[in-house]
Amino acid sequence: MSAHERCVESPKFDKEDFFGKWERARKAACVSTLKEKNINANLFMYERDLLKLIDQETKELLYKNVYDNSRKFALSAMKYLGFTLEIDDFEDLLMKSDIPCFSGKWDAAVDIRVLKRDGCALGKELKALACDYYREALDGFIMGASENERYARHESIGHGDKECVDVFFLEDSNREKNFNIRFKPIKSEIRNSFEKIKEEYKKSSIDLKLLGMAEGKLYYMLDCKSGPLCQSTGKYFHKKFEDEARTLYPNMILQDMLPIAVYGSGT
Repeated sequence: MSAHERCVESPKFDKEDFFGKWERARKAACVSTLKEKNINANLFMYERDLLKLIDQETKELLYKNVYDNSRKFALSAMKYLGFTLEIDDFEDLLMKSDIPCFSGKWDAAVDIRVLKRDGCALGKELKALACDYYREALDGFIMGASENERYARHESIGHGDKECVDVFFLEDSNREKNFNIRFKPIKSEIRNSFEKIKEEYKKSSIDLKLLGMAEGKLYYMLDCKSGPLCQSTGKYFHKKFEDEARTLYPNMILQDMLPIAVYGSGT
């Protein structure tokens, strides 16, 4: 019997209680975030009304809080129910919730599940804020509810994509394989346009790896063959690539998968 069958058929599982507690965990994340702005968010009953109070200064804290709260809820729920979720369980379970992100068409492949949809009213209203909020909530939930299952969002209406695409997958010990699933492929014309820049970096024994795209961001990594880059060198090449990439694509958002702090502690 699958984990999902145990979940739904278990006398311990109650749909309204399960998703009600998760909603309260998310709303608590909103309330604690808004306290930083001295806003009494307890006066607001609905999640969408709380989200409308979030501004640019507090949104990153909100994403962290809703991830943490969702993960804690999932850990507690799975401990109570006595099992963890597997890759086959997400569709049937999540489709029972009222979260707008989970309605759509599911496709299955080996160890991968893909959810596609046209977007939701809240995402179209609040744009990236709503998309990022529910993305982090779902990511935290899956990290707490499962063992090796992972989650990534390839596209979202809120970030200017034509549809919303979520990917659920089994984490692999091969980091490169995980990257291939976590991100959607880079268009060949974009990848080819970076070839000259990659050749320049090779002269400094640095492999510029373009990992993929997700929600309008280009994810990349600077891999130095001689070992981790020191902080000053890492910052230099990071800034250099930013400038060169924005010369080619002024509106492209870049995300380094090896933050400066990981490059080393040298000066």
